[in-house]
Amino acid sequence: MNARFLLEEKVKSSGLFSQGRQASAHWMAVALMLMLTTTVVASRPLRGATTTVSDLPLAAQALISATLGRDNATYQFQATADGYRVTNMSTTLQADFSAAGLHIQAGGAQWTLALQGVGYGDAAQAVNTVMPTAMDNRLEYTRDTLTEWFVNGPVGLEQGWTLTSPPAPRLNREENGLMLALVLTGKARLDATGQAIELLRDDGTVALRYTGLTAYDATGRELRATEGLGWKITCVAFSPDGKFVASAADDNLVRLWQLPKVEAARTLAGHGWRVTSVAFSPDGKFSLSGSEDDSMKLWDLAKGQEVRTLHNGLAKVTCVAFSPDGRFGLSGGRDKAVKLWNLATGRELQQFDGHTQPVRGVAFTRDGRFAISASEDETVKVWELNTGKEVRTFTGHEAAVTGVTVSPDGHNAASAGADGSVRIWQLPRQVWPPVEEAKR
Repeated sequence: MNARFLLEEKVKSSGLFSQGRQASAHWMAVALMLMLTTTVVASRPLRGATTTVSDLPLAAQALISATLGRDNATYQFQATADGYRVTNMSTTLQADFSAAGLHIQAGGAQWTLALQGVGYGDAAQAVNTVMPTAMDNRLEYTRDTLTEWFVNGPVGLEQGWTLTSPPAPRLNREENGLMLALVLTGKARLDATGQAIELLRDDGTVALRYTGLTAYDATGRELRATEGLGWKITCVAFSPDGKFVASAADDNLVRLWQLPKVEAARTLAGHGWRVTSVAFSPDGKFSLSGSEDDSMKLWDLAKGQEVRTLHNGLAKVTCVAFSPDGRFGLSGGRDKAVKLWNLATGRELQQFDGHTQPVRGVAFTRDGRFAISASEDETVKVWELNTGKEVRTFTGHEAAVTGVTVSPDGHNAASAGADGSVRIWQLPRQVWPPVEEAKR
């Protein structure tokens, strides 16, 4: 995945920037802090006051941390065969630095982080590979006009970049801010506020927080800066009125976007793992999301709040759907089962067994009496909801069937396959909606 930091810069003048004992002419300076959720140094009061270090802005905490760590051997970088190593007992962090970037270990988990490019929007240019140099508790990667630096101290490991001049000019300076792009491997997510990246253990708990993004120009004026993760988008859905789009991704979040400007309207946080599917209720007031954390969540979109969680046992949820009346939900999972849910109570009403591989797509028929499912077993199945009986199995795909939908008149189903084909199936007449329903 990619971690990206977007900086809104307006000036090009030069000046002095100081960090610890070093000073350098710069055009822009950017910094973040890699720290434990609970900071050890926070209990140390400032002289003559009851304020603690944790009450200060993070930039001030970083300066104090750098000063305290500079002359403390436990925070200094040690040379290794490939570069340098540093430990931080406050965060139980160990970090190894080489020409390839940073390798972090903490809380039984590990991540790698490396600067990939710098520039404007999609025009960011790749950076060259260099070996780091270190002195005391500070390490630097020096690349022409860009210096990437790390400072270790009691609060955590601070990362920053200093640019002595702007990158190559962009065509439209009003459209895109300056962007620093990093490659991050390991489990991570944006926190609910969008202001920090949380590095996760295998069980989904937070080991470290990558937070406190700040940027300054040559005069010391703070610039607007935002951070984000370039995650794989797993699914999208339109609201019934076409005014919103919901998307879900590997960062465990569901996002609601308002059209036509595609403005962020809501961020729905609560899943503990990758969100695989999302659907709107017929009235557009709710959404249903499925996740690899073995659950589904029903969301109140007006409030941006979770209504309830539907637990799918120990099986990852791969797909979800709303019934036409909005009262029921369908899910498919890695356990090869299709399940019908009462959304008002969160209770599982029926389980449909018959697929021999994970289910990848589900849909209701137009009158809500039947369900359609698609599976990695290369089949599409039709189920009667009241009885739980399998009505029909369609075969023909030569690889996993990855999605399914029903035509507006309810007479046909379409399926998509990993074999590169889309197939149209005529549904049995008993599945067709009544004539009066079909005319609506």
